[in-house]
Amino acid sequence: MKLWDAERRLFDLLSASVQRFIPLQIWRLNGREVFLPIHIQAEPDRIYLLETRARVPPTDYRWFFKVVLGGNATLEVDDELYGGIDDAHTYFPMEPGTRNIRIRVSIRRMFGYHDWTLCFRRAFLVEVYPRAFYLSLNLLSLLDYVRSLPSGDQLRMKLEEALFNALRDVSVTPSIQQLTAALSLLYETVEGVPRGDIPRKYGDYSWLSGVYGAGVLAGKLRDISAVDINELWEAIDRIEERILPVLDSLSKENTLSGEILAIGHSHLDAAWLWNFRETREKVARTFSNMVQLLKNYKEAVYAQSSALYYEWIEEDYPDVFEEIKRLVKEGKWIPVGGMWIESDTQLVGGESLVRQFLYGQRYFYSRFGRTCSIGWIPDSFGFAFSLPQLLLKSGLKVFVTHKPLWNDTNPFPHHSFLWKGVDGSTIPVQILLNSYNEMLTPNSIRDYWTKYKEKDSAPFIPYAYGYGDGGGGPTIEMLERFPFLSKVPGLPRIKPFSERDYLEKIEKVRDGLPVWNNELYVEYHRGTYTTNLPVKELMWRAEKNLYIAELVATASYLKTREDYARRLERIWKTVLLNQFHDVLPGSSIMEVYDEATRELTRSIQELADITKEGLQALTNGGYGNVGFFNPLPWGRKAIVSVPRHLQPKGARCQDNGKELLVEVELPPAGYRSMEIGESKCESRGSIIVEEKDDGVLVNNGILELFVASNGEIKYLKLVPSGREILSYPSNSLRIHVDKPGVFDAWELTDDFLTQWEDTVTVSKPRLVSNGPLQACIEYEKSYKKSRIKQTICVYDSSPVVEVKTRLEWYDKGYLLKAWFKPSFKPLRAVFETPYGVVERSPSWKTSWDRAKFESPALRWVDISNGEVGFAVISPSRHGYSVSEEAVSLSLIKSPLFPNPWSDLGEFEFTYYIYPHLGGYEEARVPFVSSEVLYDPVIFDTGSPAGMSESFIEIEPPEVLLGAFKKSEDGDGVVIRLYNPQSRKVKTRVKLNAVFREAVEVDIPELNSLGKIETRDGEIFVEMAPYEVKTIKLLK
Repeated sequence: MKLWDAERRLFDLLSASVQRFIPLQIWRLNGREVFLPIHIQAEPDRIYLLETRARVPPTDYRWFFKVVLGGNATLEVDDELYGGIDDAHTYFPMEPGTRNIRIRVSIRRMFGYHDWTLCFRRAFLVEVYPRAFYLSLNLLSLLDYVRSLPSGDQLRMKLEEALFNALRDVSVTPSIQQLTAALSLLYETVEGVPRGDIPRKYGDYSWLSGVYGAGVLAGKLRDISAVDINELWEAIDRIEERILPVLDSLSKENTLSGEILAIGHSHLDAAWLWNFRETREKVARTFSNMVQLLKNYKEAVYAQSSALYYEWIEEDYPDVFEEIKRLVKEGKWIPVGGMWIESDTQLVGGESLVRQFLYGQRYFYSRFGRTCSIGWIPDSFGFAFSLPQLLLKSGLKVFVTHKPLWNDTNPFPHHSFLWKGVDGSTIPVQILLNSYNEMLTPNSIRDYWTKYKEKDSAPFIPYAYGYGDGGGGPTIEMLERFPFLSKVPGLPRIKPFSERDYLEKIEKVRDGLPVWNNELYVEYHRGTYTTNLPVKELMWRAEKNLYIAELVATASYLKTREDYARRLERIWKTVLLNQFHDVLPGSSIMEVYDEATRELTRSIQELADITKEGLQALTNGGYGNVGFFNPLPWGRKAIVSVPRHLQPKGARCQDNGKELLVEVELPPAGYRSMEIGESKCESRGSIIVEEKDDGVLVNNGILELFVASNGEIKYLKLVPSGREILSYPSNSLRIHVDKPGVFDAWELTDDFLTQWEDTVTVSKPRLVSNGPLQACIEYEKSYKKSRIKQTICVYDSSPVVEVKTRLEWYDKGYLLKAWFKPSFKPLRAVFETPYGVVERSPSWKTSWDRAKFESPALRWVDISNGEVGFAVISPSRHGYSVSEEAVSLSLIKSPLFPNPWSDLGEFEFTYYIYPHLGGYEEARVPFVSSEVLYDPVIFDTGSPAGMSESFIEIEPPEVLLGAFKKSEDGDGVVIRLYNPQSRKVKTRVKLNAVFREAVEVDIPELNSLGKIETRDGEIFVEMAPYEVKTIKLLK
């Protein structure tokens, strides 16, 4: 006997387990009677309702309901959500009786594909002898495992002998109806995703079922006789008696040390190749499948992240949610992640990451009486150096991820390790190895354990099995196989995951784990820092407006008791959803961005409304004067653009036509009211401008800038030292062909380092503004069908150069970058991250350094040699290349897949150049960038002219204010502080309100971490390097 002989006999047994077959051909489609098969035109954003009534006869075995459907659907039986139909879940147990069946169909398949048609090929009931059916499948998985072992291997030979002996006298032969029904039950889909959790289809029977099966099932062809059920029983008894004891013996002799901790899982992308609405359907399908499986299989344990998904189920299917609550209590369903959604962690503000954990953990606590202990972000495209601190302060005890294994240059060296963050916080990390969608087969487990690197220091590893990305989760076949896996020799022990045991194991081994003291940079998907300019620009504006609106709303609440908390929470959750790791990075389909644009635009407008309402309330309403609100917690002078009719009387100004520039001096996190009245603006000031044949020179006494006749910066110098910071050519706009072979929207090759074309100057630099407060130079460039207009501005007494950019972009497959040439050799490159920084070497001496040829920054990057340097400040353009020779900022990348319309059209954004002495800390780059990015808010007010009020002040201004908000429990307010420096800082916070005491709390505001010193109504805080501190002020 050969292995293919054994394979045929197992398929004979599998097919012979099928008994009765009942077609279900009459259905109602949206109320109209139809006969299967149907194939009609359909729309991807519609749900189609299919209904029928089926009589399921009594049985001693098990009935299954099978559908062959193009698309995915929810299955309701007798008006209750029963399961989800997708590419891997196409049949369901069905109890005897008369059943009302309803299918809610989306024509989108598991990975979003559709062809604008609805295809419903067939549906039927099939009676199966489950013992024979699943024993056959399990032995087929064993057979695949044997095939994978080396020829001549002792274990292989013993397993072959055991299989051949067990099957030697199997004479069962199925009928055509049996083999056709069996193969259809397991394999038939409408162009579905190939399944990895079941054996390959047996070729001979595939041919027979294809050619003759339909005819036999329709009664048009005479079938051969079916096997007698008693013969099948006897065959199964003999096989089990022969092989199971042998497997038990071999398993005892060949079990590997170590443990696979198997946990069911379904990675559910909130949007990707489908829209948010489809994900809500996917959640219902996946969660309902898992509820049924967890109730029926004792080995099954399931992990699911994303509080938002639970909220959807709670709203849409409350009965299913109650079942989930029961399963959570039993420990069979484990909420993980602690986040509102599995977000990006590199391109979002630090406060956004905090809110992911705050809203996520508080939701889990409110519904399940517990928070998550396991951090879970398997698929985001890199992990900020600041993340360990945020995880720990959110109540997470271990972090599980996967994406670092996608590195394209340097294999990640550890699978279990301690991750030390930028502030020194350490959290244990384990990496899901081959994928987060494992198939729970012997081959998969063997390969998984073979690759695991920390077998000695941490002899256990989580193993997440189930279909994912598009949802789905574990299958019946996986869970029927689970007990059998313990009998397969040559594998480690396979245990159902227990959260408590897992945390205990982690704690025991943590001191012996290797330490990774750096970011988790993923050497892949580098294009996501740039792709989809509009959504990134809207996200920056939304985050900025949230900070300001919440600050104003909280100050207003303390004064007037007007409460904006619910509105702000709703907007926060809209923003957090659109920070999902396939939305904000730009890697989703057009429909996702149509919705994201609408929702973010609406949110930004509502935040502006809340800010204006709050400021009106703080200043007692009315009109007649103009107010200026400073959102930063230190006093400052600012140059602000105002409409002519709101010109503040007596302020320095510059007439720019329709609007005026005015200089105002404002209190910390507060406002100043000024009388409206016309004042004559000065015509000249301290800014020197010289127009020359070869360009334009601007000098404001702090910096000197020369823009050459082609629009590129010839030099940028510091005044009065004369130190040149940038040389020619800088701000050079270059075009790079962008044609990655895979993952178009995600990827960026390093070809741009050596290959480019220069843009063409179509309009030479000309002076468009020249006054006491501002001088601006404008020019235009082009490439093929696209045009670029840039306006470079220098302001009075400002160390920063502003570069306003307008793109009319209509060319696909190109990357546009702005290149800068330092006049010094860069020794340090410091990148801002969410509530942190990370240093990356510009020397590229190692493969690890060079692999970061394109790297992300949140709002700024600082390049220096210790004596001089410059920062590029860019709130919505996040991709940089930094080497000793050049620095570049990626401006636009316009891919074809998966959104052909991505990054086509007219766009506006701004970036800034800040030359300075010293490094980023000496130059106070985090504070300068805050002043550049957070303009004062202008508003109408009836407050008397000269009225000024500060609501929160940080003195000295050595830390940043992350948030000022009402506490979640409503018993006070919360201040979030962040120290962006590498040294300890002592600071004082003054609040314009009375409070009883101050306590430090965790991020979810569920636990007190200790009292904070207060004196005379002020808070005294010591902040460790890069520390994030949440302080609750109790009323």
